[in-house]
Amino acid sequence: MLFVALLQGVVSCGKQGTDEKPEAPEIIIVSNPAARTSDSQFLVVNAEGDWNISLAFQGDQSGWARIPQDQRSGTGYRRNVLLDWDENTEETPRSVLLTISGKGGSSNALFTQKGTKDTRAANSGVKSTRLGWMELPETYDTDSYDFFTRDMTYSNRTVRNYSYYWDYNYFVARWVAYPMIGGYKGSVSRSDDWQIDPMLTRDQQPVVVFRGFSSAGCDRGHQLPSADRTFSDAANLSTFYGTNQTPSTRVSTRVSGWASRTWSVPGR
Repeated sequence: MLFVALLQGVVSCGKQGTDEKPEAPEIIIVSNPAARTSDSQFLVVNAEGDWNISLAFQGDQSGWARIPQDQRSGTGYRRNVLLDWDENTEETPRSVLLTISGKGGSSNALFTQKGTKDTRAANSGVKSTRLGWMELPETYDTDSYDFFTRDMTYSNRTVRNYSYYWDYNYFVARWVAYPMIGGYKGSVSRSDDWQIDPMLTRDQQPVVVFRGFSSAGCDRGHQLPSADRTFSDAANLSTFYGTNQTPSTRVSTRVSGWASRTWSVPGR
């Protein structure tokens, strides 16, 4: 109330107020670095007013990553800017610098794709894991499932987001494991942007982007809840990959005024 009164006093004296300088627009890359296989993902643009995006390739290779021309410019907040890329057949990783310019200035985001000899892929698609993280169930080299783990950026550090044990037969994770940290919960809204997981090829996972499992009478049930990754847009978007969804039916019960909801997997 004091601030409002002071502001009214300035206006009543006839002084010219100044608008707060808008922040520079930014690009959020959900999956980075990407696997060496060809794929695509949606980028998030956080901006005020009009903006445009340019690409600058690092090193000798160029043209291997693209944003459609009609999506390189826009207005305001967008979370469906498509970035797609070709397979990297070289041993070394490659990068492209994305620059977004608009009201408030410009900012950069570096997108990197792994090479064939990139050791950072050691925990993606292996038969079992010996990482020793407390949340991980036991895995076996002799079964037909693969272990994947996904990182995220939190407080300027790379930390683990969640892991899953993938069943290629049923297109579902046998389990999803993740650390529970209070700081991972924030004020970001649920995105509801269903995505194809770039860690797997399109024919190795369910197509949850448009209709999910509705044809089978099922919902897309989160294993890692969206509400547990709300400190950033990128973290929340990562919970909407098909690999974090389980086909589920919704069962509601009500006892003495208290409602509860459980999820069951048909036929499993």
